[in-house]
Amino acid sequence: MGPHLPTNPANLTNALLTSSDFWVDRDAELNERFQAWLAQ
Repeated sequence: MGPHLPTNPANLTNALLTSSDFWVDRDAELNERFQAWLAQ
């Protein structure tokens, strides 16, 4: 099972990086766009 887990070191080589600064800076805009899309 270990090789299939996302925390396996071999799987971390192709993991996506996240930026909390990106989400903090764009939270209101992205939430507004998402809500507009959801309302369609």
